[in-house]
Amino acid sequence: MKTIRTALLGALLAAATALPTAATAQVRLAEVSGTAMDASGGVLPGVTVTANHVDTGQVRTTVTQAGGVFSFSALPLGRYEFRAELQGFNIALYRDVRLAIGEALRLDIRMTVAALEETVTVVGENPLVDVTKSDLGGRVDQVQVQELPLSGRNWMNLATLAPGVKSTATEGQPTAGLGGTNMSKVFVDGASVQNRSTVAVDLQISQEVIGEFEVLTNRFDASLGRAGTAFVNAATKSGTDNYSGSVFLYLRDDSLSARDFFTGTREPYQNRQVGGTFGGPLVRGRTHFFANYERQVEPKTLSANTGIAGLDAPVDGTDNRNIYFARMDHSLSTNHRVNVRFNRSDRL
Repeated sequence: MKTIRTALLGALLAAATALPTAATAQVRLAEVSGTAMDASGGVLPGVTVTANHVDTGQVRTTVTQAGGVFSFSALPLGRYEFRAELQGFNIALYRDVRLAIGEALRLDIRMTVAALEETVTVVGENPLVDVTKSDLGGRVDQVQVQELPLSGRNWMNLATLAPGVKSTATEGQPTAGLGGTNMSKVFVDGASVQNRSTVAVDLQISQEVIGEFEVLTNRFDASLGRAGTAFVNAATKSGTDNYSGSVFLYLRDDSLSARDFFTGTREPYQNRQVGGTFGGPLVRGRTHFFANYERQVEPKTLSANTGIAGLDAPVDGTDNRNIYFARMDHSLSTNHRVNVRFNRSDRL
């Protein structure tokens, strides 16, 4: 087992050095910053602040500067526990802090003098309004991605849940304002998934893979350049310290449809999507994986209506494809990590 893990870690590092340029784009995950203070409001330099990702056990640490300030950038999404320690003061714990994609959380730490050895615990509650940013848009969380019904299960159709966003006929690609889809940008894990020529989304990703995403429509910062209308920033799921998986089957068939009121017939249609996911730890607290396979079967016939018999012949428009996804995350140290993602979509 140890040999297998060593081989997988070696493959991870080799793949990381061979990643294309697009994978080095800005990844807009989550940020946490704040100030450590005593009971009177005085700043405390030298406080060790630890961010523990509850689901994976991965840990990040930092020390407050002269003004008592600290910050964590590019934090993976999910639940956290923050711990602050300084000699002569009680330990401060902030539990159940949930970080969403694109969030910049302000977390000011209050520490009390240690008359007796004790720990002050605060249960985190994220603010309803992010006062650190001025961009406009909205987020679609993991519960919405998993539970809201979608025709065709194209996750980008959920972008219309954000205020000011509309969807177009181009594979549900979102846009906002008066601009078209050629002015919107779609990024997954920091890399563009659009064709450089047509601007259409080329990369087929299963809905089961998307963890959550945000849609920005105005006043976003310069790091998200080249977008004139909407900017979609999605994060895929990753493995945790617990093994978990799922199997799914989505079926649409004309035998389940109602007959047309006037003709008494049913429009022929079939769509089947079947697959599964599996993820977990390779090395608990350090290395995790997540994988998905999905097969889509949609037999259909396309026909024109020009009035010319020679041009109106039916054409096979069957859309069958296999979709593969795999992701591996590895923590190199308390402040350095690397992840590798593989996507493939084969049309049959």
